[in-house]
Amino acid sequence: MKINIIIFLLIGSVFCKAQQEYPINTMPFNLPPNSYIKDFNNELNPYIGTWLSEYNGQQITLYINKVINKNFSYKDKIYFKDAIIVKYIIKNNLGNILQSTIENNDDKRNFISHTVINTASNQLGLYYTGADCGIGWGSIEIKKLNSTQISWSYYPNSTTLNNITCPNVVDTKIYLPETENLVFTKQ
Repeated sequence: MKINIIIFLLIGSVFCKAQQEYPINTMPFNLPPNSYIKDFNNELNPYIGTWLSEYNGQQITLYINKVINKNFSYKDKIYFKDAIIVKYIIKNNLGNILQSTIENNDDKRNFISHTVINTASNQLGLYYTGADCGIGWGSIEIKKLNSTQISWSYYPNSTTLNNITCPNVVDTKIYLPETENLVFTKQ
């Protein structure tokens, strides 16, 4: 019985290919399928937390979490990555929720995830998929100012909408703060 188990394990180890691991700033373009971009040195950890700011009479709360070994796709290739995922709630000056992604589990709509980290400048580059039909898609830069503050800079790209490519758009407003260096405080 022991010999059968040993033979099975040896055969399994020959035919099973281990997931290849790469450092956190590796771009997925030329990686083999099922590669794992890993945060070996916990460089993403300082950004984790609940962050609060006000902008143009709105209260913005960011919920920044680190997800271990999250699956992503690039073209037809699946890869895995330790990723910062940002969810948010935006309220008006009366406390009414204008937009919330807390319950959003869709990676295609209102999804914010990091693409690169620059530890020398304490800056995290993120990508925002945009809302319906990609409205507001663009890049976000978060810079760690100190242990209790980060700054936010959001650069939305333009989206051309028409009835053919985007027939059922309900809301074309961008709710995220379109500004540079907005300071958020850790809660």
